[in-house]
Amino acid sequence: MRFIAAYIEAGQVRVRTLFTHASTVTASPMVNDGAPHRIIVEHFSGGKQVDLTVDGVTVTNTPPDGAPVTRLHIQNPLFIGGVDNPVSYASVGVTDAFLGCITDFSIS
Repeated sequence: MRFIAAYIEAGQVRVRTLFTHASTVTASPMVNDGAPHRIIVEHFSGGKQVDLTVDGVTVTNTPPDGAPVTRLHIQNPLFIGGVDNPVSYASVGVTDAFLGCITDFSIS
């Protein structure tokens, strides 16, 4: 199963990916202050790099060597804000649903 999961843990945004190898990147700005925040997740550079930007601060993560993934072919299911059964998706590492407001969401 390939995935990209963005979630908040201990007040920080984390992005966990699994393409050929699992990898996690954490942004340093705290987002549990009740204020709106801008979060951007980009997957590019031949499929080997994930950038996480929170409020203009970018962290780059290059997973261990493996075959690059140039596209993430999304098949059912696609979850926004949590998963329907945390036990079924234990490898994703997301066990709680997002509580808050998501605006200006896009996938390209």
